[in-house]
Amino acid sequence: MRIYLGMNSEKRKEFLKLDEGIANHIFILGQSGAGKTLWMRALAEEIFSAYRSQNRPVYVIILERKHDPSKLKHYNRWWLNLPPHVRKEWEGTFIEVYMRKALELAEEGYNPGDFALGLPNYPMNLLKWTDNRTGLLSAHGLKPEAFPNNRIIFYPDRSKNLQYIRFVNGPRTDVYIGKIPFSILRFEHVRRFIYVNPSTNYGRILKDAFDVYHIKKPEDIIEVAKQHAFDLGKPLSPRTMQNILSVVKILKNHPLFTDNEKDAFWNYLSTDRINVIDFSANSRIIEFPEEEELVLRQLVDYVLRKARYNNIPVYFFIDEIQDFIFGNRQIARQIDRLFRLGRSMNITVVASTQYLHSLPSYMLEGAKHFAVLGYFASDKDKQKVMEFTKAAKRIKIKKEQKIKPLVGWFVEEKRHVKRIYFRPPTSF
Repeated sequence: MRIYLGMNSEKRKEFLKLDEGIANHIFILGQSGAGKTLWMRALAEEIFSAYRSQNRPVYVIILERKHDPSKLKHYNRWWLNLPPHVRKEWEGTFIEVYMRKALELAEEGYNPGDFALGLPNYPMNLLKWTDNRTGLLSAHGLKPEAFPNNRIIFYPDRSKNLQYIRFVNGPRTDVYIGKIPFSILRFEHVRRFIYVNPSTNYGRILKDAFDVYHIKKPEDIIEVAKQHAFDLGKPLSPRTMQNILSVVKILKNHPLFTDNEKDAFWNYLSTDRINVIDFSANSRIIEFPEEEELVLRQLVDYVLRKARYNNIPVYFFIDEIQDFIFGNRQIARQIDRLFRLGRSMNITVVASTQYLHSLPSYMLEGAKHFAVLGYFASDKDKQKVMEFTKAAKRIKIKKEQKIKPLVGWFVEEKRHVKRIYFRPPTSF
């Protein structure tokens, strides 16, 4: 499988061969404003398109951490700069409706995500190629294009209207509320986010309910408690029963869980669409680290099963990876599983970060390719990369030189360094 990276200094197209059956982990480095997120979105588009052109299934999964309030300003600038006769041609189209409504929604807190794949990137041609005349997309032989995508939101803010979230992310976006079935819960999960003492009587009953009887509904816990009392030959104490009922109530009303297996979030993951796991401000789950870790663990488990038993390649995109792993060892452990197990299971992690030196060394050890947009954010980062590939010493730039978005270097297989004008994204 070959994917388009961008153009070299001689304006010739450069491609990357993705090896089949093994991981092709890619790390994207660079300063703020150098275009790391732009190229990550472009890479997701390119990989999805390459597999689709060959009618081959692929899971493209993006962990989105934030939405970008400035995006609509760029779109509005493009719209206002259109000549009147051109803008007239857009009358009655979605773009005209979008420009009228999206700015109003932005005032209410609705903004496109960093990966608003459902909207064509018309403003991208406001950025110019090196000749300052040709639009950036046109220079690469591309045109604005939206992509079908499923956006999965967990624990949505009640003030948010899902239709509006769909609207600002483009017409090719479908939005779903992600849930986890009770049937996969284990006592260890419940103990962590409800803070159950496992040494208490009601803690032992809950452990049996989840780990022995594998309950399907919260109400089943009460039946397990009754069975426990029957086995003991005496009723449970009022305090024990009250604690059990409190747990049942919490679980029944928790917005993350469901007793309907069909509502499990992994049922919305598709090989026919790009999948965006929304960990931005749209999802209140980011306020609850234990629940967030549980979602990521189930996502990784699902991906590993698909890769192992269905032999479907998986590409995991994690923008600003340090925001996921710092301060949460459980989430870091799940990402570690992707890096380590993915090597032999056709799972590729594409990760970006501004500061590399504080990340675990296994991420660098496992990376097959590096992209550096702009320049290293610090000398420590360059030294860190040079520990794994001496080719990094060939990456040079004058510190006072102005950083241009989507311009940098690509280190292929840790050996070959290429100066690249990276492919821009065609979606917004």
